[in-house]
Amino acid sequence: MTSQLSAALRAAAAGIHPDEAAARLIISHGVFLRRDDFTRYVETAACISDGTPMAWIDWDAVIAALDSGHLDQEAASILEPEVPAGGVSGSCKGI
Repeated sequence: MTSQLSAALRAAAAGIHPDEAAARLIISHGVFLRRDDFTRYVETAACISDGTPMAWIDWDAVIAALDSGHLDQEAASILEPEVPAGGVSGSCKGI
């Protein structure tokens, strides 16, 4: 599942440099995509133009979870510097 999720995150971020950087950091960390308390904030869909699996992180929900203690301090210390300004938007039009 994590390799599919990683590929879908990369696909949604393609061409949007801040999103690509955030996706690379989350993927390379190697832990967050295995954590149920984090992946509940990952949205998925198929690109309407070609069906490519896409995934993106709902950074607003992640920030709210960090603020409310639904993600632990370890997660907070790693994630807070990585949350891109303005959140993350997919590169496939229509998602």
